[in-house]
Amino acid sequence: MKKKAIENGKNQTFARTINQRLVIDLLKNDSKSCTELAGLLSLSNTAIAKIIDELKELGVVKVDSLTSNKVNIKNSEKSVLGRRPILFKLNESFGITAVINLCTNVISINDMSGTVLKSESINLSFEEINAKNIDFIVCQLNKILEDFHIANKKLLAICIVAFGIIDPVTGEFVFVDRIQDYKDFNLKNVFEKAFNVKVSIVNDTKVLLIAEVKYGLLRNNESKNAVVINIGDGVSSAYLLDKKIYSGNNGGAGELGMITLDDGSILEKRASFKAIVQITREKLNDYSITEEDIIQKYLNQEESVVGVIDKTAKIVAVIIKNLMQILDIDVIISGDIVKLKDRYIDIIKSEIKKYHYLRGKIDYSPLSFRQALELGAVTIATEDGINSVLRK
Repeated sequence: MKKKAIENGKNQTFARTINQRLVIDLLKNDSKSCTELAGLLSLSNTAIAKIIDELKELGVVKVDSLTSNKVNIKNSEKSVLGRRPILFKLNESFGITAVINLCTNVISINDMSGTVLKSESINLSFEEINAKNIDFIVCQLNKILEDFHIANKKLLAICIVAFGIIDPVTGEFVFVDRIQDYKDFNLKNVFEKAFNVKVSIVNDTKVLLIAEVKYGLLRNNESKNAVVINIGDGVSSAYLLDKKIYSGNNGGAGELGMITLDDGSILEKRASFKAIVQITREKLNDYSITEEDIIQKYLNQEESVVGVIDKTAKIVAVIIKNLMQILDIDVIISGDIVKLKDRYIDIIKSEIKKYHYLRGKIDYSPLSFRQALELGAVTIATEDGINSVLRK
């Protein structure tokens, strides 16, 4: 009997937390009354009022101060003085989060609505991160928090965006070729010890996928299955399968750059944007030509450049064809490669059209690489921050 009572208590706690999250999600973008929330969630007004009281006590929700107590309701004959219901909104200042983006070298402080309050460049490149100088970033974040005068606002969560394969549970780097001693330190442990908050270490391409789900092509849930392919310095991907993000057993799902091609080379060395620039310079025998000049020559359809880059697009098309055939998914292409605009993606689409049974969509992301990383990381940090409050 005692065991059953404990289980019932756990189930009730779980259900309450779920309902609290649902209310918070509905209040993120717009103020709502208890009656509106009850209708949207199919709960009683009494249940919603209790949830609102709990969230107000936690400081997560507040009354919308812009709401007037009275409003004129006009009909065809006369104006009737009516009482407007109290509206509630997310309290965006109940805490703050930090995003440490090691891909763009930026630290940002954000409120709980996702608004960036303060951002600052990290004076340390990704390649310079090692066990000896990781404390430099810890100190920089501490200084930002102190200088920004936010001692009265509690830091609730940190999201760190990084390249490489990252264990989703431990936060350890499984593999990253830009850091020589990556096995000698754990970013998650370092920052959790320093700030005593939840710290998420997330691969950059997975962050891009989260941004697409929240703000991009996947925001309306039109596609249950999709892949974001990030083509920049490397080639990586992240998967949405049945509306759930798939990371694999050890966080390594999607590292397309390591795929071996027919000639024994790997995809990253043949078709990443970085490789395209290098191969084009070799082809032209001009190592001083800039990335911007190469892009312009391609857009101007100069034969010497078009031949090289179109060939890499066809290599990527083969990989996409195989992914679409295995997983039956839509494809979103992101990263520096979008600078090559329509011609590049049109080459890929024309190759895929040869297989009439492949019906998935192929599109560029509408979000820039930097924008998507910022939006995705802030989303992760905000969710972690809210969860940390609700679990107390």
